Amino acid sequence: MNPYLSPTEIWVEPTPLVVNLHNKVVLILVGESMRRARIAVTQADPQSPAVRKVAVAECHLGDDQAEWASGPMILPAGTISDSKLYLGEAAFSLFCATDLARRYGCDLQFTMPSTAE
Repeated sequence: MNPYLSPTEIWVEPTPLVVNLHNKVVLILVGESMRRARIAVTQADPQSPAVRKVAVAECHLGDDQAEWASGPMILPAGTISDSKLYLGEAAFSLFCATDLARRYGCDLQFTMPSTAE
């Protein structure tokens, strides 16, 4: 199992670091490819075994590749697709603010370690 991204929900404690990721736009680098995503932090159902925990999802933004080349862009409403991956606790320490992320209109950058691809 990939400790960074999963197709199924990973329930974690709602620490300040985790909660502050909500609604951030991130540049995700995996090998030679990159994509933009918006982070969504959601609470568990109060009736579930994961009560008081949250899941952190990266929701792929459907950016046109031609727009990527032009640099920063304003996100149009409704651009979040249904493509979602959930972040594991190992991923949280890999977020950082970078010039590259800002160039693409992102708040943070997440670089997937090469051993996890």
